[in-house]
Amino acid sequence: MPIAFHLHRLSPVHRSLEARGARWAKTGGWRIPEAFTDPTIEAQGVRQGVGLQDVTAIGKVDLKGHDLAALWKGGAAPDGIAALHLTPEHWLILTPPGAETEIARSLSSGPGGNGACLHVTDVTSALSALAVVGPRARDLLSRLSPLDLRPTPLPDHSCAQGELALVHAVVHRQDWGALPAFGILVGRDVAEYVWDAVCAAGEPFGLTLFGRAAEQRLRDGA
Repeated sequence: MPIAFHLHRLSPVHRSLEARGARWAKTGGWRIPEAFTDPTIEAQGVRQGVGLQDVTAIGKVDLKGHDLAALWKGGAAPDGIAALHLTPEHWLILTPPGAETEIARSLSSGPGGNGACLHVTDVTSALSALAVVGPRARDLLSRLSPLDLRPTPLPDHSCAQGELALVHAVVHRQDWGALPAFGILVGRDVAEYVWDAVCAAGEPFGLTLFGRAAEQRLRDGA
């Protein structure tokens, strides 16, 4: 009988997740943590303090060119897509897992790709992504980064670049309802180091590791 192989991509922090007892799910061709313990308890820990989630599976598309705001009417990205404006001529598009190829193709063939100077690169596997969520999220990140993450300099749906755990990172804020939520994007080569640094910095705050099941509860307000 032929052996069935199931291919999936792994986060650079996969070994750490496995060592901490992650139960697995698949999405967009990636193996991701569904939960570490009881998802209800994980969600409660995030609401009361701060939680950490590996979200490397999200799609990441790098855009460079002129007049990027013209790619979408009014400059607003479609639902489910986040556009991080690193500079006026350099954006990073975040998509649901597995949607990056379609988004990259659409952007390449759209108005900006017909004769205009637009460079579209799928960097999903080159960047790792973490989510730090909860009322103590800003306190945790302030132990690792000199970036000003207060609401006025970094409002919801905005981003900043700078040092985090002594490496370059993009930090973007995208709250989950009333819960403060920060995304961290770093190079794949330093992802495990940054993961460990966030875990260590989170110990005084009772950091909770959580997976997709708890995320759904938190986003739904359950």
